[in-house]
Amino acid sequence: MRNSRCLNCSAKIKYKYLEDRIVGECDVCGFKISLQINDISLNRLAEYWIRYRRVKEILEGKVKHKGRDCWKVSLIDSEGKVKLTQYIEVGTGQVIDEETYE
Repeated sequence: MRNSRCLNCSAKIKYKYLEDRIVGECDVCGFKISLQINDISLNRLAEYWIRYRRVKEILEGKVKHKGRDCWKVSLIDSEGKVKLTQYIEVGTGQVIDEETYE
């Protein structure tokens, strides 16, 4: 996605940024891509998965955070304790803020 190229044939793709996902379709080969952007970032998810093995992601909905519309997503361990909360900007998928609880 960073270089806006099709994963199948390497032709240019124009992506559409929707509220909760990014979608694109290759005009050359017809390959379709849809990425959900209201999830915990993969590097943080992997870090906590290695530490706790059983983690669960909970989307708590749209909230205003630092003046922006954001998705509030929490990561919960097997005991039901919140370990991480990320605020992800609606439409871009950019992590605005992160809170950790140890």
